[in-house]
Amino acid sequence: MKKHFTVICLVLLVPVFMFAGGRKDSATSSDRAMYLAQQGQITPASEIEIDAYLSQLDYDYPLPVGEPVNFIMDADRKDELAYLQLGLKAQKTDFSDLPQFNLAFVIDCSGSMSSLNKMSWVKDSFEIFIEKVRPTDYVSLIAFSSNATVVFPATQMKGYVEKQKFRDEVQRMMAYGGTNIYDGLAAGYQEVVANFNPLYNNRVILLTDGEDGGAHTRNEILNLADRYNSQEINVSCIALGTSADVNLMNDIAEKGGGSSRFISNHEKMVETFSTELDRLIVPAARDLTMTLTLADGVTLINTWGYDYTVDGQNITYTLNTIHNGDYETIVTEMVLPEGFMLDQPVAWLSYDYRGMTGTKYEEKAIPAYFYRKQAFRLVKRSEAQKALLADNRQDDIENPRVLHSEAYIRFARFLQDIAGRNDSIIELQKQFIALKNKNPEAMINGDIVSDSSDQAEELAAAYNEIVYQLNDCIKRIDAMRADLVRIDGILPGDQFVKDFQILDNYKATFTRSLDNYLNAQNQIPANQNSAS
Repeated sequence: MKKHFTVICLVLLVPVFMFAGGRKDSATSSDRAMYLAQQGQITPASEIEIDAYLSQLDYDYPLPVGEPVNFIMDADRKDELAYLQLGLKAQKTDFSDLPQFNLAFVIDCSGSMSSLNKMSWVKDSFEIFIEKVRPTDYVSLIAFSSNATVVFPATQMKGYVEKQKFRDEVQRMMAYGGTNIYDGLAAGYQEVVANFNPLYNNRVILLTDGEDGGAHTRNEILNLADRYNSQEINVSCIALGTSADVNLMNDIAEKGGGSSRFISNHEKMVETFSTELDRLIVPAARDLTMTLTLADGVTLINTWGYDYTVDGQNITYTLNTIHNGDYETIVTEMVLPEGFMLDQPVAWLSYDYRGMTGTKYEEKAIPAYFYRKQAFRLVKRSEAQKALLADNRQDDIENPRVLHSEAYIRFARFLQDIAGRNDSIIELQKQFIALKNKNPEAMINGDIVSDSSDQAEELAAAYNEIVYQLNDCIKRIDAMRADLVRIDGILPGDQFVKDFQILDNYKATFTRSLDNYLNAQNQIPANQNSAS
């Protein structure tokens, strides 16, 4: 008996490879994911970084008093898991009071910068920057494509003449050629070296929208950044658009003692240069080392934020630089031992770092308590209260900062899971196409006609599995959205606007693919929808 299957128009849910590493900032976080999701693209699981989601949040940590950096600890628990969050907040110095700048802007002028008119983003942003520059600051400009050219040598911006020359060179920049990041960086470093002063803010700012196409290897680029970082010349990176190798940008910033930003549109670019530039280029403290010593019996499950080492109950984190007015977040996920008393410290923090004047700051064994510790400690404990304190289960998190972080940990894990399911659907779609193409000569008037009942059964099974998986992903997206809505109602303000957009765009992408399959199925007579 012949089986007939109408040819189905497939919408492949193609993943887009993104980035990881370094100070993640907005790198694989909501800004980047939303930008991709709006284009109907699913981010691969391997490229979704929990660290990035945590680092994007401004938890409103209080500014330091009397020291360059403030350290804030929050702890809470949910079910069997406990969370300890370490926040850092750097001092905020007014732009006019910042140390002299010695800056080299290294700008990608490759052909891809013409798309979406990205070169105009750069030019408009420099108009804002040049008005903020002080007469004592040194600025240089390097344009790179296949080669690198110093178009504005390092110049002290004393007045109108210097600023206008800089404007003129910015306006002359045109997009053409390839992307030679190494040569651009090398030229930028040399311009900074020309006026290096340990009391200045000596920095290269790299801006690119593409992947490196030069002759040097990735390691050579990173070694270049590392070498100049050891000479206290740092580099910060700005990545534009989906084609940028943000893995490389983050790694350059990490090796170079700077930070990185992902920018998706003109408005965000202008905002960065008008209100956030000091957070990108001005250090507040260097060489930070933080050690969390977990209480006896507490087991570390995961930790996010920065590079770390584990030695017994000690977790040591290192951070090269924290910038002016910036914030950093480290989160640990733990399991408490049975009978752990919740009014005792869950961990102790020790830290040391160097201020920008060279002063060393350090503190030892600061205890971290669970949220609402005072309510536990002010009463004389009865046996019932002792039992309550030893009960390590709690249905939900009460500390707002920890609640927000735990929500993003689950959200990032959810996106990783959805991405894995998307990969499975893609493979099923490929199998479906392969089955249809086994006997292309059997296609008649757009239908596949096969004498093989086995092939018909395989085709039907692949079809049904695709439809099931698409429906399942949509249900999971709805459940995740409902949970974020619940948490958003607890936290002040609208905390998940971008994340709701990600989920809504993901749902729309899966729904479009599902509709294509269901519409095709409706074109098939009922007795032809299965192999039976």
